Amino acid sequence: MADRFLDEESQGLADLEAFIGKSVTLRSEHGYTQEQFDVVVL
Repeated sequence: MADRFLDEESQGLADLEAFIGKSVTLRSEHGYTQEQFDVVVL
């Protein structure tokens, strides 16, 4: 899923970063299924 955000959805990700004023980092978590994810604000 992260690959899609970095390719097909890269503009949407850039728009989100601009909107929230923060950098967004995507990473995979061992043991998570494709449908599982965490959102963490740093």
